Amino acid sequence: MSLSFKGLRGVYLTTFFLNFGLGLLGIFIPLYLWQVTGSLSFVFYFFAVYYLIVALASLGAGWLFKKVISPDFAYFLSVAGRLVYLFFLVNAPFHRYYLWLAAFFWGLTIPFCWFPYFLTVVHEKRGRGYFGKEVSLMGILSQLSAAAAPVLSGMVIDRWGFNWVYLLAGAFFFVSFLPLYFDNYHPQRENFSFRDAFSFIFLPSEKKLCRAFWGSGLVAAAGIAWPLFIFTFLKTYQVLGWIKGLSLFFSVLVLWWVGQRIDKRKGEVINWGVGMGVVNWLLRILARAPAVFFLFDFWANLAGILINTPLQALIYQKARGRYSPLEVFVAQNFVANLAGFFACLLLALLTEKSYFFLIAFSLGAIGVFLIKGNDGRQLK
Repeated sequence: MSLSFKGLRGVYLTTFFLNFGLGLLGIFIPLYLWQVTGSLSFVFYFFAVYYLIVALASLGAGWLFKKVISPDFAYFLSVAGRLVYLFFLVNAPFHRYYLWLAAFFWGLTIPFCWFPYFLTVVHEKRGRGYFGKEVSLMGILSQLSAAAAPVLSGMVIDRWGFNWVYLLAGAFFFVSFLPLYFDNYHPQRENFSFRDAFSFIFLPSEKKLCRAFWGSGLVAAAGIAWPLFIFTFLKTYQVLGWIKGLSLFFSVLVLWWVGQRIDKRKGEVINWGVGMGVVNWLLRILARAPAVFFLFDFWANLAGILINTPLQALIYQKARGRYSPLEVFVAQNFVANLAGFFACLLLALLTEKSYFFLIAFSLGAIGVFLIKGNDGRQLK
């Protein structure tokens, strides 16, 4: 009897393994770049290149999924690309230009990793087109794995350095490929049109959702500054790992509660999160001590759960509508990463200013505010 995962079980396993690998690196990549180059502006130029490559690769991936490759093979390519990216990161202290190659390969892998994941969720979901409980369960698995990972990586970095963390992350990236390969969703091609993907972006009825895509990109770019800000005061990877890990762990219960209410109360949940998120971004500049950093990070995680869980559920529902799933996901990734590109360029130019972190966190507040209003009425 052949091994096969029914429904979303393969997705759930992939979620756990992939997010553990991502969590091992996550908040530490900006610090590694800062350590290797000694330049804060380089960190944001690196991420500007990364976001630009993701945006362009998303368009290319859409065409390749339609004409050339299957989602299964695409995910395998993403794993191979991540291993190449880790190779360049490990060797960057000896060859500085490897960091640009790392940014390129990292950005190139993103759509080939997440598009098969998103497509599997949409096609394997049974019953009604609501995705609240499924997204919350995936979020819980993500949070649990991502909570343990930074604690482990912080201890490993403090004791043995970054290279061992990269080795562990590479192993988890490879293992994460297997559950999707053994699920029941194995299409050879996907429907996709460049014209329809861009039509979705500029559709008047989708202006709130596309505004949220822009907001998500700004929030992601601003989030790069947060571990850098903490590290300027703490100077230790292990404490940073514990702060991130504990804040993620304690937010799991909230995520489960949110998932039970999303399908009926999207508007309330997402607007609560927007209010909490805006205030958090504007006040976190005041943090100075480990306990305060933890409180702000925990607060930010709660706000992110209240925002991203209903928002992602809404995007999955849109992917079952007039436009093909791939067209919706390409539109989302293109817009969000283009916003991240412009935000990182701006921040790279301001790193020498005394008000740099205030500007970065203000960008995060603006990004969160742009997500406001995605209450599910677009489906009616």
